[in-house]
Amino acid sequence: MRHCFASASMLVCAALSLLAGPAFPPVGPEVWALHDSTTEGKGALVLEDHVKIHSRYAEFTQRIRILAPAGKGAAEFSGFDKDCYDIAGRTVLPDGQIIPFSRKDMATKTVAKVGYAEAERTVVVAPGVTDNCLVEIAWKQSKPYYDIQRMAFGQMERLTLSGPYPVQKVVVEIPKAFEWAWQVQTGGARKADRTEEGNFTVLTLEGLPGMDNPPYSVAGPRPACRIMLFPVPENLRYAASKGPDAYWNAVGRTILKDYFEQGIDKGRSYRNLLATLSAGLPEAPGPRAVELLKRLDGAIQNTTYPTYQEEALRSKKDEKAEIDPKDLDAAAERGRTTATGMMFLYWEMLKDLGLKPQVAMVVDRDRAVFDRKLLCWQQFNDLLIGVANPGGDTLWFDPSLRYAAPGVISQDYQGSTALAFDPQNWEAKAFHVPVQGSAVNQRRFDYTLDLGEDEDRFTLRASLTGLPEYGERRTFMALGQKEQNRALQDRLEQKFKGVTFTKAQVEHVVDPTQNVAWSVEGRIERDSGRRRTVDPFPANAWALWIPDRLDPVRKEPIVFPYASAFQEKSRFRIPKGYRLGAVPPYSQANAFGRVDWSMDLQEGDLCAVTVKVELSRPIAGASDYEAFKAFLGWVREACGRTLILERL
Repeated sequence: MRHCFASASMLVCAALSLLAGPAFPPVGPEVWALHDSTTEGKGALVLEDHVKIHSRYAEFTQRIRILAPAGKGAAEFSGFDKDCYDIAGRTVLPDGQIIPFSRKDMATKTVAKVGYAEAERTVVVAPGVTDNCLVEIAWKQSKPYYDIQRMAFGQMERLTLSGPYPVQKVVVEIPKAFEWAWQVQTGGARKADRTEEGNFTVLTLEGLPGMDNPPYSVAGPRPACRIMLFPVPENLRYAASKGPDAYWNAVGRTILKDYFEQGIDKGRSYRNLLATLSAGLPEAPGPRAVELLKRLDGAIQNTTYPTYQEEALRSKKDEKAEIDPKDLDAAAERGRTTATGMMFLYWEMLKDLGLKPQVAMVVDRDRAVFDRKLLCWQQFNDLLIGVANPGGDTLWFDPSLRYAAPGVISQDYQGSTALAFDPQNWEAKAFHVPVQGSAVNQRRFDYTLDLGEDEDRFTLRASLTGLPEYGERRTFMALGQKEQNRALQDRLEQKFKGVTFTKAQVEHVVDPTQNVAWSVEGRIERDSGRRRTVDPFPANAWALWIPDRLDPVRKEPIVFPYASAFQEKSRFRIPKGYRLGAVPPYSQANAFGRVDWSMDLQEGDLCAVTVKVELSRPIAGASDYEAFKAFLGWVREACGRTLILERL
């Protein structure tokens, strides 16, 4: 079962003796009388999820009734945290057998995780679990709320109590004297009560439905049950009492205004750097802002994301030295600053060049969506810098992304609701972060095949732009050239088991003026015969991840990572003594995009096969599920096509 508290999903760590463990209630006959019909087909039901907040720690208790094989995953726990302790539990069987356990008794297991692609995650499993049992577990986690004074983005506790399995009852106890504010989202609970018991306020919610996690979805928009706990600074309390409009405008005029205007140090070195970087910039605001960020990224080291060479040359003195991100003069003089320092540098340079930048507070769509009524500015995760483009939309930039193409926006924020602030008055205005078009995120793969008698050889070159390019750059940036090549080859060898890779080369990782590219060479052994199958793209992932199965119906919105344009092209000569019949082209399109497969037979037995997949609409509602399934089916058909050669 997934259980999120703050940034952790499941808080589990080393246990103390079971003799000092929790006293679980007696298991009554009503527990064993439950049937799978109560689980919405999930195979398990959380009887109770109990959280008790203290000033220094939090207590967690779960009672999970497993009723079918499909529900055994409810006894898998992930997200270990070093601040957890006193974990203890028991597995109870219908015949009365009790299997007590601590953390050391829980086995480690690797399971599949579905999201944008199938990946693996590690979980720990309670012992003795069957398809008809009760699992009870309790633990504590250190949470010194009183010690957290520094204000920061994301500095809040978001306790998500909904999960894959339905929950019969949730109980949350919060001290009456708790210094942080808190708010509850009931998440579809059939019943919600609030009572006062001793020194605690007790929230009880009943009948939480299970939450689906289908492929190509994000967690933020799900109507989950959440408890949010957050500090409220003194300078915002009066505004909070006046409602959302007053509060969010006050956030701009206090939190953001101070953040961007207080303590900024600009001197001669900064002015010299600005003069150098601004020489010959385009006049139009949009191109001017793009070129400025490109030059700034090449001139100043972003120490948050060091390259291999920078890390190797870093002295012990450098390691101990603290970088003040607001000391822009020191950044210009030393040629380095942090990711936050890059944001301040860009912001000040835009202002000094008369471009009148804006700032936006954005939230990670896989964690939450902006809730205007939740008067907590810490619900946001990051900042973007905007420049108005006359005659067009505002262009948004993230200067913290080292060597990313200027204007590329993280997939975590695209399409989400955010707040923009104009420093002329620092008033808040809601807007939707742009969903960037497919032309921004391109992947092109060019193959040359040599079809031999006993083996096929190939070369492959990959060219990338936008978010795919930035992802590869981040993957390889901290590695030396040999390690980059080795990492690429290892990745491909793990994915394509039947291919032998003989060479791998990664290019331009630390060159901000060029996009990252890579190339590989390899071979595939094969058996000779009258017929031979040719895969035109033997070492390439498909344009999109295609799940093994999709549910017949869907309630969740459809969210691809980002819009993208994918093209792969393979050239080869048909071997002597073989023939290749004509293969009809394949072309399909709907609201999500377009899929094309084509083959061109030229003189001299030269053949070229091309696949193009354009995903132009990455976000859609559940009502578009049939079109979504059709689009994925077309991708499977086009990317999975092989050719048959026959002897003459």
